Amino acid sequence: MSGMEEKLPKLWTPNFIFISLVGLCNAMAFQGLNVSLPVYIDELGGSAGLAGLAMATLTAAAVLARPFVGLALDKYGRKLIFVGGLLLFLLPSITYIFIVPFWALLMLRFVQGLGWGVTHTTASTVASDIVPPLRLGEGMGTYNVTGSISFALAPLMSLWLINQFSFRTLFVVISLLSVTALILSQVIKYPSQAQFSQERKVELFSKEALRPAVLVLLIAISHSSVLSFLALFAREKGITNPGVFFVFMGLATFFSRPLAGRLLDRLGRRGFDLAVGTAVPMLAIALCSVAFIGAPWQLAVSGTIFGLGSGTIQSSMLTMTIKLLPGKHGSANAIYGTFLDTGVATGSLLWGVVAGLVGYQLMFGLTTVPVFLCLAVYFIGRPERQTATDHQLNLKD
Repeated sequence: MSGMEEKLPKLWTPNFIFISLVGLCNAMAFQGLNVSLPVYIDELGGSAGLAGLAMATLTAAAVLARPFVGLALDKYGRKLIFVGGLLLFLLPSITYIFIVPFWALLMLRFVQGLGWGVTHTTASTVASDIVPPLRLGEGMGTYNVTGSISFALAPLMSLWLINQFSFRTLFVVISLLSVTALILSQVIKYPSQAQFSQERKVELFSKEALRPAVLVLLIAISHSSVLSFLALFAREKGITNPGVFFVFMGLATFFSRPLAGRLLDRLGRRGFDLAVGTAVPMLAIALCSVAFIGAPWQLAVSGTIFGLGSGTIQSSMLTMTIKLLPGKHGSANAIYGTFLDTGVATGSLLWGVVAGLVGYQLMFGLTTVPVFLCLAVYFIGRPERQTATDHQLNLKD
């Protein structure tokens, strides 16, 4: 170990462990519902378009909430906002236990979307508060491993509970996960109220963060096809539990997110270039392979490639957004989450319509188009020399 590495501040503090556990429980509940509710709607007699509408309703609500949550976090602090968001997410989960009809499900998903927008933005903001600045890329990549674990376990868990027990059992488990997150959130040590300025300028969006935000939007549009329709496509292909895709995807992102973060911390702008240049082709290859699945092992291969690409580019864009908005962690996480949710909502509606017109196989092939647009957005028209804005991406000695 080099002398520089020995001087790096500690990452695994009790606070970091607690916020990571909260993020894990919350993400498990969120992803478990995302994968299972399209199946629930299908059994109620709903179409692929209606399944996409349910996802879009949640993400639209999150999009509405996030910018204002980011401003509130930077002006008023973290804890009370966090608790309120966790309760908003929990209450609909409890209501699902009573097996609600589709129209009520849409209303509850909107409320839950507000809760998700608040909790996801706040949890990421608290994590970025806790992580030492010199280890921001690695720390946020490590924190976001909670998302990797949830992608690996939540779909498998939810589909297994449906197949072995019932939707009611699933909703009970989801509610217990949310309650656990609420309890753990109370033991975190948050920044003091004195650190937040009541006079902070109101700014719903920052042009400095436009490039990473647009990349997140495009990736999320493609990503939503897997979240919303992979389970239905796999059933059409005779694969009973497509959770294997999410297991291998989660394992791949488990490793790719922290490694990408360390690369960004050490190489700065060159690290971001390398991350985007390698992640985009991997995502395109994975989505093309999904279109031709016929066996569980193919899902495993596709999930692994997708996880490597997704973990790398998502960690990179989140870290870039935070570094480009120093001192505004709430706003940075809100911008990232807003564009992420907008992409998921747009993609859920778009791919639902496309699947109804041309089928799932061609639909998954078309999802590569937004992915390839990422290369154009990131590289074309960018000055070769490092600009003042790009200089902020090098927060290292």
